[in-house]
Amino acid sequence: GKQTFLMKAENLPFFSISIGRELTQLETKAGNVSITHHSLEKDRRYAEQVQDVTKAAISFFLNHSGPLPSARLELAEAYLYQDLVKAGSNLLYLSNRFFKVFPSLRRFHEVSLARGLFQLLWRKKRPDEEWWVIECLARHDAEAFMMERHGKTFNLNKWLKPIGFIPLIDQILYSEALPMRQVYFREAIVPIVSEDVRFFNNPPSEGPNIFAKLRNLFGTRLLDRAIAIYRSQKLESEKISFRKTLSIAGPQNTNQWIDRWLAIRPKIDFEIAEIRKKEVNGKHQTSILIKKHGEGIEPLQIVLHEKKGAVHSFIWDGEGEEHPVVLKTDHPIQKIQLDPHKFTNDSNRLNNQNPQPWKVLLDQFRFNYDFQTRFISYRAGILFQRIYDTKNWVNLLFSRAETGDFARLGYTRTIKKNHRITTGFTYKTLKTAQTGRAQEEAGFINLGYAFVFPDIPLLTESMQRLTATFPAFNVILNYNQEVTGGNNKNATLLGIDFRRTFTFSNYHEIGARIFIGESVGSLFKESRFFLGGTNAMRGFTPLAFNGENMSLFSAEYRFPLFYDTDINLIGLAHSHTWQGVFFVDTGTVTDSHNVFKFRQYKSDAGAGIRFYADLFGVYPSIIRIDVAVPIASPIESEQKPHYYLNFGHSF
Repeated sequence: GKQTFLMKAENLPFFSISIGRELTQLETKAGNVSITHHSLEKDRRYAEQVQDVTKAAISFFLNHSGPLPSARLELAEAYLYQDLVKAGSNLLYLSNRFFKVFPSLRRFHEVSLARGLFQLLWRKKRPDEEWWVIECLARHDAEAFMMERHGKTFNLNKWLKPIGFIPLIDQILYSEALPMRQVYFREAIVPIVSEDVRFFNNPPSEGPNIFAKLRNLFGTRLLDRAIAIYRSQKLESEKISFRKTLSIAGPQNTNQWIDRWLAIRPKIDFEIAEIRKKEVNGKHQTSILIKKHGEGIEPLQIVLHEKKGAVHSFIWDGEGEEHPVVLKTDHPIQKIQLDPHKFTNDSNRLNNQNPQPWKVLLDQFRFNYDFQTRFISYRAGILFQRIYDTKNWVNLLFSRAETGDFARLGYTRTIKKNHRITTGFTYKTLKTAQTGRAQEEAGFINLGYAFVFPDIPLLTESMQRLTATFPAFNVILNYNQEVTGGNNKNATLLGIDFRRTFTFSNYHEIGARIFIGESVGSLFKESRFFLGGTNAMRGFTPLAFNGENMSLFSAEYRFPLFYDTDINLIGLAHSHTWQGVFFVDTGTVTDSHNVFKFRQYKSDAGAGIRFYADLFGVYPSIIRIDVAVPIASPIESEQKPHYYLNFGHSF
């Protein structure tokens, strides 16, 4: 049935509401603060963990910033709201899913829970205070709480860097476009407008971290003294604002800076524009020119590292458009960093360090077992790229497949948005359907052009398959010139790949794909395109049909089997939705350039299951199981079911 709720208030700037069915309540108390946690019965064990952190956090607050008037806080599970923690009006939304993740990651979710609680408690204690003060105090207290709880601070950046070669970890560490960075790193960057990763809603837009800016500009002593004075206020008649406390703590005029930081948060680009080095009287003199592009004024930390390990730090208040730094040292300066802790609103961090560091990324790693042919295939690649550079990269790729083996060294450059050029050297062997043996081996150079829409920041095919974020439209034009064997063979290939997904209900989707491939030339003439396989026509093996030109049409209907299975795989993955799939594929490969001779088309049909799981409890992935059968196969040996196990959607 229906229920109507009527709420009236003379002054109600905002309110929070949580609606659920068959919720259980856990009641607890810390000091004079009562907490009610609403959760599903199946989540009771995780709700108890949340309660333990909640009681510890409130006790910490009362010991360091109390007392408080009697208060009641409500905690509610929020399955549709995917943010870690969101503070409302005496109500804290949170997802217990984040206590089901890999154990070492829980501490980073504990601090988000503590910060949300401290925001509510500070608002209770100081309802007259400005919002940015409440936010900064909550952040400050959350860091101190984690230090007391675990005995040390945790730097997620340092914790993840040793495994930064994994694409998932790389996205958390370096992506400026994905919500992943906002989930784990509360940086002062422009809030994200659209969702780039499925199942992640945008985190709340936080204000500028003014405490960090004050510490940068005026030093730690001023801020720590102001916080201590602010906490010591006991009586209501004695309470003064944090701005006033800052003026008591030191002679500096901080209001003008705070007003600037609150007024506007434009994109700013700090750049190492010029570096000059020379020897002067036996000393190494380094002259640096820092430029600022864009409006706004923010304090910038400049750090210089000597060759023998000494570190020199300077602060530029951000006034003006450029700032010179001249330093004489006993040893040469080997590294220069701007804003190493990422406190500024810098929108381009590619020019913040000299020399620019490089990263190594596991670009592709795909393993597949074909139950029909009992063939194990793999594809593995390594990518070399400057940190924060999404336009240029070098990749090394190895592949073993039923259609042949190859190794490739290539370079990719984005010449403008959506447009990429590639070049490289490939050594390749191909097999034919008739013999299954390798044809003549050849090495050839490649020159290619690709138009990708939309320009998805995930670089690797494996990540795109994992997260079902393939570009909707791809045009690829490649020219290959053989350079070994003295045969002078060449080939030109054009591929058009169009994919669309139409969602008309929760987890109900229609997926469609059209691929057209055309080639001319004599290089590997008989083995240009392969029609079958896990990512093409699934009712046939890859070597069943091949030719110079190809067309493929696929359609899938995806529907939910279970919306929330809530299976926790020892913290490494958390499975939630199971999705069923019915699909059909039809297409042809031919030596004729007319790929629309529909009488020559082969077809298949099949079904499958998609398991939606969050790797480490936080990153969305898809595990795919498919079975397909050919329709009226012209090859008798192919007229049987074909089974596949893989990651991500087929398209």
